[in-house]
Amino acid sequence: MEQVVVGFDGSKASMDALRWAAGEAEARGFDVLVIESWNEPFFAGPSLIEAWEDPLAAEHMARLELDTRVDEVQREFPNVRFPTELVSDPPALALTAASQRNPLVVVGARGRGGFASLLLGSVSQHVATAASSTVVVVREPGEPDGDVVVGVDGSEPSRRALVWAAEAAHHRNSRLRVVMAWSYLKPIGEHGAEAFRPHYTATDAEAAAHAIVDEVMGGEVEVTVEAVCDLAARALIERAEKAALLVVAPRGWTRHVHMDLGSVTLQLLHHAPCPLAIVRTPA
Repeated sequence: MEQVVVGFDGSKASMDALRWAAGEAEARGFDVLVIESWNEPFFAGPSLIEAWEDPLAAEHMARLELDTRVDEVQREFPNVRFPTELVSDPPALALTAASQRNPLVVVGARGRGGFASLLLGSVSQHVATAASSTVVVVREPGEPDGDVVVGVDGSEPSRRALVWAAEAAHHRNSRLRVVMAWSYLKPIGEHGAEAFRPHYTATDAEAAAHAIVDEVMGGEVEVTVEAVCDLAARALIERAEKAALLVVAPRGWTRHVHMDLGSVTLQLLHHAPCPLAIVRTPA
């Protein structure tokens, strides 16, 4: 059976991620594989004296907390199986390795370590950047009855994100809302960014957005399509305020092909008001 992988460290953010992963697994008929590293975070582990007297103290404490919290969520989702893995590897490495053999990895926006004012933890950023599979970063739980919002720009990665978003909306019986941000200096056509056209208008942008959706979805799925003259990150954040899930590609059209994440996706990682899915799953 396929699994949703979730990173756990005992923090509130990781509990939110675990509950979100459980709900997604229940909708898709998946298991939830819960991974915790007993080497981190150090601040929550045993003292140096305890570690000296019992080298396995940190591992024992982590196992006890992991089992207790998973049992708590298991009672909320009795139809979902929760296999667990307690690992000694750094959590970022363990989760990226798990992404190579599972379709979805879920993490909280930040864990126990670091500064409380951080919007995004180092583990979450590493996983979002380096994972082989789709990653969902849970900053806020989102509205259960909200839309699934997806950003498109005509690029191939955004088309794959659209397919994934449509499937996610189907599983959760949500509305699908497609948003394409554009500007007069950077017009977008059916297949992505185009050269500057002095006569490009909002009507052209609307036509391009609908053409992208029709080509990818085949006109078989009911969606709301919106072309917005605005910065992409701002347009998506505003429309995700009451959403269940925001879906994007790692990056859309850009000259900087070496970038793992585009600037829009990076901004959304820090400011998305609902769970953010970064889609790497092939269509």
